[in-house]
Amino acid sequence: MQQFAVTVSVEQALLAGSVYLTTTLADQPATPRDLATAVRKLVNVFQELTIDYLNGQGNPELEPTLRAGDDATSTIQGLCK
Repeated sequence: MQQFAVTVSVEQALLAGSVYLTTTLADQPATPRDLATAVRKLVNVFQELTIDYLNGQGNPELEPTLRAGDDATSTIQGLCK
């Protein structure tokens, strides 16, 4: 039961994060293009992970998507320095 609760919490966090980032990006039309692109990539990763978790995929199958999320996060961090 605890594993189920953790999985649901992760899915909710990913979904809420993707909605928040999409809404914030839409509210900030002057966002530099490269930053907006990186944020959209991260949103796509969050949404893909949500679907993958719902489909019961485990860590080995998620590894490429998780790496893409790390790359997008690193890009965003680099652009915001």
